[in-house]
Amino acid sequence: MYGHNYDTVYNTALVTKPIGDPLEASRYIDEVEFSGDTKRVPMVLTPSRMACSMTVCIPEGFRALVASHGKFLTIWGPGFYFAPPWYSITHLVGLQHFVYDTPVKSCPTSDNVMVTIDVTLVFHVDASDDTLQQFAFRLGPEGLDDMLQQVQQDSVRAMVRKRKYFEIYDLMNAAHDEALKGTMKELNASFKDYGVIITAMTVTNVHLPASIADDMQKTTIYHNQEEFHDLEQQHQLLVIENDEKEKKEAQAMREKLEQFEADCKKRLAVERAKYQLIKAETKRILSEIKEQENADIKTIDANANLSSSEIERKRDVELATIKAKGEAEAEQMRVETRAYQTETLAEADRVVAERNAEALTISADAEDQSAQLLVAKRSYQEKMRQLQVIQGLAENPDVSLSGNNNDNYVSQLLSSGRQAAIMGVNRM
Repeated sequence: MYGHNYDTVYNTALVTKPIGDPLEASRYIDEVEFSGDTKRVPMVLTPSRMACSMTVCIPEGFRALVASHGKFLTIWGPGFYFAPPWYSITHLVGLQHFVYDTPVKSCPTSDNVMVTIDVTLVFHVDASDDTLQQFAFRLGPEGLDDMLQQVQQDSVRAMVRKRKYFEIYDLMNAAHDEALKGTMKELNASFKDYGVIITAMTVTNVHLPASIADDMQKTTIYHNQEEFHDLEQQHQLLVIENDEKEKKEAQAMREKLEQFEADCKKRLAVERAKYQLIKAETKRILSEIKEQENADIKTIDANANLSSSEIERKRDVELATIKAKGEAEAEQMRVETRAYQTETLAEADRVVAERNAEALTISADAEDQSAQLLVAKRSYQEKMRQLQVIQGLAENPDVSLSGNNNDNYVSQLLSSGRQAAIMGVNRM
């Protein structure tokens, strides 16, 4: 941005500006260049791309018209996009509001006085795809600048032509003037097809010829001086009247204050008397409440003791009843237990006796069967014992056998002598 004088009125020129990376569009769109009395405002940017780049990022507040090999392809909003090297951005249009300042010179009034009107327009471009294409390919910033110059001058000249020179200054104070509204409506109708929408129109300054301006200034100064003197006199009268009113009001307020203080003191005395009565009544009520409280406490204690005695008596009776009932049930259970035990033991003895009888029967049957089976064995054993006895007798030298001796005395004597010796009988 180049240096400039803020007191100078500049003509606005809408231009197309080439830039580098699309991400820097926000910085370039605000770079206004001043050249002489012209203010160059970039409205459309034409970014460039690196040959090996495959992506494009459109910043917020812009719409990009994209072409492929020079042929229009689509419109991109803010965001990150994949873009081959043969894709190019032909127009990067800013959607923010633009301020367009331009003076309309030599505008004749209805009484043929030439004036210069400084007009400021605020406009923006519609973001829809159809209007963006119409604006970019059919109009552009330069075409819009020419149309604004022409249409604005025609509209402002027609508006000024309806007024006299001393009414021109009223345009600067008519923010809602019907003429300005009508002019803005005509401008919007002219740019409707290109998506340009004018949102505000203001007359920022009015330049009259020097002689007329000086006369109007002198007249205005004289008129203002007269008004100042009149207002000064009125002010002095008002100051005197206000002083008198202030004194009267102060005196009245003092009297009212004294009356108010007297009334307050009277009400205070009455309220204090009421307070003392309330205090005494409260004390009496508290005493009655305290006495009633003590009586209620004693009654409650007596009732509590009585209730406690009744409860303890009922408790003792119930405990004795429960204890007697428990002992009776325990004794009954012990009797039943002993009866059951005796019955069970008798039954067990009976079963044991039956089992013993069955065992004896089985043992007797077994011995009977075994005795029958052992008869031959016992006969054999008996004969063997007899043989062993005979063998022992035969081998015993002290034993003599005698058979039928046929009354042989010698044999009898010999036999009896041997037997007596064996038996240990001493014969005389």
